[in-house]
Amino acid sequence: MALLGPLTLFLYTLSATSLVHQSASENITGFSLGLIHHDSPQSAFYNASATEHDRIREAIVLSISRHLLMGSTLPLEVSTPLSLQNYGYLMKVGIGTPFKEFTLALDTGGVMLWTQCVPCTSCFTQNDPIFDPSKSSTYQKVSCNDPICRQPPPCADGCPYEVNYAGGSHSHGTLSSETITFLGSSSGGSASYGGIKFGCGFDNAMNGNIRTGVAGFGAGPLSLVNQLSGSLGNKFSYCLSPKGTGTLSMGDPADISGSDVKATPIFQLQLHGEFFFLNLMDISVGAKRIGIPPGSFDPVNYQTGLFLDTSTVLTFLSSSVYNQLIDNLKAVVTFTPSARDPLNQLDLCYQGSLNDAKLGTPNITLHFTDNADWVVSPENLYLEVAPGVVCVAMKQASSISSIGTLMQRNMKVEYNLESKRMFFAPADCSAA
Repeated sequence: MALLGPLTLFLYTLSATSLVHQSASENITGFSLGLIHHDSPQSAFYNASATEHDRIREAIVLSISRHLLMGSTLPLEVSTPLSLQNYGYLMKVGIGTPFKEFTLALDTGGVMLWTQCVPCTSCFTQNDPIFDPSKSSTYQKVSCNDPICRQPPPCADGCPYEVNYAGGSHSHGTLSSETITFLGSSSGGSASYGGIKFGCGFDNAMNGNIRTGVAGFGAGPLSLVNQLSGSLGNKFSYCLSPKGTGTLSMGDPADISGSDVKATPIFQLQLHGEFFFLNLMDISVGAKRIGIPPGSFDPVNYQTGLFLDTSTVLTFLSSSVYNQLIDNLKAVVTFTPSARDPLNQLDLCYQGSLNDAKLGTPNITLHFTDNADWVVSPENLYLEVAPGVVCVAMKQASSISSIGTLMQRNMKVEYNLESKRMFFAPADCSAA
């Protein structure tokens, strides 16, 4: 999730639907493609020597690190409060004609797609070959005279862009136009779209363990969902399974239907437009509402905002609400005795298995605006951090609040930027 440097002020006044010049597949009404968690055995970043508990503990540490960086004080016109230390899910796209396949990190709040390009003045090592624009027949630099480029002189050889992340990661280069192919669609084929603006990075740095480019699906005009809005509608959805896989959909396949679908407004701030904030009104433990103070998650205030984060496993809640929720859980959890997190990071832990936790803990319900109730089952609440030790996967927030991927498993989530609403419904995301 990043704010651009030289382009920022003008981009947020631009009509996103004007960015895509053509669709290479006019008859496609949408597509779905597979997602792979970076810790999944199918991932190129999978560490076969690590145990499952090692991976869980690493995910906890990276979640905390990412969250702490969100509270950093940064110049908003050039930086984002989010880091690239850990991206949860990866997707494959083809770039260019003929296309070359690249693995990119999914960022549901990212402002654009960017990847490393040759010739590199400074590039990090990545598994995929670095994109070579000279070998694509459809590559074009965005001109300094293009309406999207308001870079003041000097601007000589293409429109420059900068994406800077907390923690020092960045991508700097030339804003370019290219054909992007989404691989592994639900029909078994691929869907290609021309004229997609993307960042061709010649100066890049990556501090985290996921060393790749980014596919941005946030709210800015250069995000993929906005650039494709003229062809596929201004919407996308995702579904994350407990098995380390998932599905990302755009166009018609993104729609959620059925009697159990809930809807709640999404809010965007002028200075933090990459976030889709939600208004969480209250929380229930079992049948009991805990009665959080009104305005605890004010969606028009960055410091009190709450959003769904696809890059952290943990959920972070404001201190007063977190303490209320933990106290209410302690009062009803029926399996004992208590235990200590080996990392000394998670506060509520028990001796037992995940099955014990499932049997001894009631559901938690998140009550969003418009009676949109998100039910969190016990299996989406606990992590087994060590053999025989399970912990509630939540922490007190140091800045804005977020719902992590553990709580989002087996829930299909649709963002409709046209109606400014988020739709969600329970689903078997392994079969999605």
